[in-house]
Parts: sequence; structure tokens; C-alpha cells
Amino acid sequence: MTRTAKHCIEDLLYIVQNIHPNANGCQIWTGTINDYGFAYYYMHQKSHLVHRLIFEHFYPEKAKNSNVIHLCKVKNCCNIQHMKQRSYDCGPKLSKEKATEIRSLYPSMSVNQLAMQYDVSTTTINLILKGKIWKT
Repeated sequence: MTRTAKHCIEDLLYIVQNIHPNANGCQIWTGTINDYGFAYYYMHQKSHLVHRLIFEHFYPEKAKNSNVIHLCKVKNCCNIQHMKQRSYDCGPKLSKEKATEIRSLYPSMSVNQLAMQYDVSTTTINLILKGKIWKT
């Protein structure tokens, strides 16, 4: 077994050992939580969101160019059945006018507030604010 393969198995075991079910059907991460409340794991000299690692494991093709959201709204939940892919593009939910409106409301409204108001992910809001989508 190579050193890399051994470390991958050790990483996987650590992740599995730090996930525990709760009464609501969530699989709660009991390891490290970031400042935003998301489960993360430091692996290969990089910090990884645990729910994203799990989603990528089950759906490697779907995970490309997409955001993974928690349907249960529990940020440290790792239950694959509670995850949904949301494309980075805004799709039909937002128009160029809405994106301009979002930019005008920021920073008087937080990224989280804007995401909730427009029913999109915080990633989408951040991409709009950075001018990566719906450029003006």
C-alpha cells in the first residue's frame, strides 16, 4: 500500500468516526467546525468542507461546477440524503436586474440575508458581488 493510499484510508476512517446520527435524521459532524458553522477537515494541506467531500464521493460528476446545499439547513450535517446540488449559475431565479439590485443592497444586507431573500445560495450571492456572474 502506498503512503498516499494509506493516508486516504486514514482520512476516510477519521471522517466516518466523526459523524453521528441525531433524532432528525441528520448525520452530524463532531469534528472541526469553521466560523460559518460548516464541518471541515484538513487534508492534503488544504481545508475541505466535509459535506462536499461526501457529495463528491457519491456524485463525482455532479459535484463539478456546483454548490452543495443542505436541505435540512443543518450546516454540519453530512447525510447525503439531505444534500442537493445547486448550479453556480443563477438559472431562472435571477435576472440581470435582480443581480444589480443585490449589488445595491450589499453591504446594508448580509450575504446570508440576500441569499435567503432571493432564494439562492450564498455562493451565488458572492459570485454576483465579485462580478463573476451577471456582470454589469
